[in-house]
Amino acid sequence: HILAMDAEIEGYDVFNISSRSPFSKDETQELYDNAPPVIRKHFPVAEKAFAEKGWKLPKRIDRIYSIEKAQTILKYRPAFNFDSYIMEMRKNER
Repeated sequence: HILAMDAEIEGYDVFNISSRSPFSKDETQELYDNAPPVIRKHFPVAEKAFAEKGWKLPKRIDRIYSIEKAQTILKYRPAFNFDSYIMEMRKNER
């Protein structure tokens, strides 16, 4: 909210505010059809971390949010991403 208040924007605009996605546009179909191999490619420890919680990797990811606009206009930089979540999850299990 502070970044939006400080930005020089005329009128109004809409921004996606989330963690940075590790996935590319080129991977969207594969993520939709069969997500686990793509997740493993980007996060080799994800499957083990999920299994430690009794979870399975999602079979499908049906959307990816881009934060590029927020990064460019608002200078938004997420403090946490999926990889930091996985590392924190694993650290708390030890």
